[in-house]
Amino acid sequence: MKTEIKEKITATNQKYLKKFLTEGAPAKLESQLEHMDWSYLDMIHNKEQQRGTFSPLAAMELSEIEANKDKYLATGLDAVGNGKVGAAALDVIENELGIFYGDYKYQNIGHREMSILKDLPNVLMLPHMAFYTEDAISDMVEHSIQSILNKDGNVVPYAHKER
Repeated sequence: MKTEIKEKITATNQKYLKKFLTEGAPAKLESQLEHMDWSYLDMIHNKEQQRGTFSPLAAMELSEIEANKDKYLATGLDAVGNGKVGAAALDVIENELGIFYGDYKYQNIGHREMSILKDLPNVLMLPHMAFYTEDAISDMVEHSIQSILNKDGNVVPYAHKER
């Protein structure tokens, strides 16, 4: 094992990896350690690094939210798109009805915000499911299957789906 890797294991106190300092490490593990981004561990062990804080958000009236909706939407899209937000969990996207379960790989979905979000690597979009019931699950499965079948009921390959 390279000296640099041994020093990183020791400096970052990786107790499960320390045994490989004296024993031989499996080749696959050694390769992973050589290609690993150690900067995350350096940040964790850097006591000087300033950390953020968690605090409650100020409350707003619904009327204030509605009045500033466009500003908040633009700010949120910018934050997610520029990596300022690592992940966001949203229950519903306004006016999503009729968009999910369709194949929109090669066409505009007609919803600006969803178009932006679906192209971001840090966003996973799933259909809104208000209730987890037998009917909801049945509908989800049925719509998902219908979205991959052509008009004759045959499964269509991903890249050649008929419209």
